[in-house]
Amino acid sequence: MQREGERHIPLEGAHNVRDIGGYPAGAGQTTRWRTFLRAASLHKLSPAGQQALLDYGLRTVIDLRYEQEVLAAPNVFAQSGAVHYVNLSLFAGTAPARARNAPPNLESMYRYILDERQAVVRTVLEVMTTDAFPVLVHCTAGKDRTGVITALMLGLAGVDHATIAEDYALTAHYGAALLDELRADAVAAGRDTATYERFLEAKPVAMLKTLAHLESTYGGIRAYLQQIGLTTTQIDQLAHILVTASRTA
Repeated sequence: MQREGERHIPLEGAHNVRDIGGYPAGAGQTTRWRTFLRAASLHKLSPAGQQALLDYGLRTVIDLRYEQEVLAAPNVFAQSGAVHYVNLSLFAGTAPARARNAPPNLESMYRYILDERQAVVRTVLEVMTTDAFPVLVHCTAGKDRTGVITALMLGLAGVDHATIAEDYALTAHYGAALLDELRADAVAAGRDTATYERFLEAKPVAMLKTLAHLESTYGGIRAYLQQIGLTTTQIDQLAHILVTASRTA
């Protein structure tokens, strides 16, 4: 049995590694521990940290970063024989936040992923229907791309919107040191730091607006997943593996 305070998994060389188990999922259920992990980039994860994840049961790593990020900071599990590693970029080319016509806010970026990158979103979730769990999903900060996929999974499991948004916002705490590094990198690169700062926030409202978009545009998460091409069997499979009937599991 794990407790709420054990959600964060401190690992040498990695930030914002968290287990999404233990959240109320309705009908006396909770999300299952040791099933779905979310994290920031793993390119500096120490050998001890790698072994800790393997001991945790890790079977699959899904890297959501785009090509330049992966080349600049390769995932330590990319050539591993111990886990299945797959890179599926949720951005086309580079990050929208760095593009000339950058979206005005985070929720616009998240809508872009949900509306314009549906084929990749579908593939990410399809990977998780192939005996993939326990799975770890990550991007650079473990906040935006990882946050969207995590929100879909938590919502499918029956977790309410407020709790999904609270989970998203935990990056502000567990990813604080990494976010400070990204701020320093932006200054060194001469970026518009005021604009960039908007994309480093992790406020619940951004995720709440994203979830509201899924409801108003698609009729909710399950309907969205059906529209992007997942089968009913695949959706039910994901929902089933994410939850447990006992709140003490």
